[in-house]
Amino acid sequence: MDNLKECIVGDFEKTNAKGSFSAFRFLRALMIDVSFRYMFWWRLTRYFYLKNKTILFRLCQIMLKHYTYKFGCEISYKTDIGKSAVITHPFGVVVFAKKIGSNVWFHSGCVVGQAHNGVGDIPTIGNNVSFGVGCKVIGNITVGNNVIIGANAVVTHDIPDNSIVAGIPAKVIGHCSSMWG
Repeated sequence: MDNLKECIVGDFEKTNAKGSFSAFRFLRALMIDVSFRYMFWWRLTRYFYLKNKTILFRLCQIMLKHYTYKFGCEISYKTDIGKSAVITHPFGVVVFAKKIGSNVWFHSGCVVGQAHNGVGDIPTIGNNVSFGVGCKVIGNITVGNNVIIGANAVVTHDIPDNSIVAGIPAKVIGHCSSMWG
């Protein structure tokens, strides 16, 4: 349960950076901040899925499905996502990956997933990655740590650490190691 708490607090602090953590601020964020609310229910669903708590998993899954339809955002509870994940605008975000590291930013309309219906044909994402508006990260690829993926980029090949990528298909256009310090 500590890891769940650590991840939820990390998500909260990333989206609500002003001031310290309190029960009032947490509940307020859960009521008002749609991206935090989605990640909160996603984390609970994944936690109970991994712990094989069927009834609690199904209840959380119902809430997650409700917010999936309401916000137009779908993140597979089978994807392993580290703490401090932020969905700046959840509308149109679709994520299905093997693993996504900590401190990631999803912007509106980004898609992370399969290139086709192949088995195991999904990406692995490192820490400190920012997914630009409308970007697509598809296929059995690895995106390194400290990466910025530009708006509308289509990533179909591995991306090295400390890179800025853009274009269709995405190419490295710069380096950003100091931006995540």
